[in-house]
Amino acid sequence: MAMVERGLGIGVLPDMILKRIPYRIAVRSFRTPYYREIGLAMKDRTKLTPATQMFIEYLRKALAVT
Repeated sequence: MAMVERGLGIGVLPDMILKRIPYRIAVRSFRTPYYREIGLAMKDRTKLTPATQMFIEYLRKALAVT
């Protein structure tokens, strides 16, 4: 963002990052919204920590995935 502020390029960043930034930059949106897929991989589903199990359950509920 510092380089963008100095006119040395552009950046493509998520909205959450741009909410509270100390830089003086112009924020623009794409005409067509873009999305990215996030994957989850695990070596052995039977050996997950409780925190990981809770996170997977949270993702299932949030994304309505079974």
